[in-house]
Amino acid sequence: MIRALFFDLDGTLLTSRKTLADSTRTALQQCQKQGIGLFLATARAPLLDKMLGWTEAEFRLFDGGIYCNGACEKLHGQTHYIFLPAPLVTRCVQTVNPIPALHLALQLQEERHAFNHPLAAVLMGSGESPRSPLSRWKLRLSVRPLKS
Repeated sequence: MIRALFFDLDGTLLTSRKTLADSTRTALQQCQKQGIGLFLATARAPLLDKMLGWTEAEFRLFDGGIYCNGACEKLHGQTHYIFLPAPLVTRCVQTVNPIPALHLALQLQEERHAFNHPLAAVLMGSGESPRSPLSRWKLRLSVRPLKS
């Protein structure tokens, strides 16, 4: 018996317009009626209301999810993050900074974000000032990992 299903969003559940098709909603609802737990597994941050315009109707389709390529889990209304040590993040930023075509989005504590491109900040509707000097990134990255 199937107890749970995990779905990627982009290229799997979402249409080319980044929405859930009616047929997808129906299939997910049928799975729920059979008692199958439905979860997301995505590289995206868990801010689908801001990123995709999701409402409670979409969120009700899922029991939780794994976000940020595994660095965030949502289950039973609780969100838990695994944060990388600040020196490692600083090293990543230093590596990415000279490559203008590479997009970097950082998930910070308290649902704050930092981006290295203006478009990402506009699309998310929030975020720290993009293309900031590395010293400014360092200030934003001096965060401690959350304890579980």
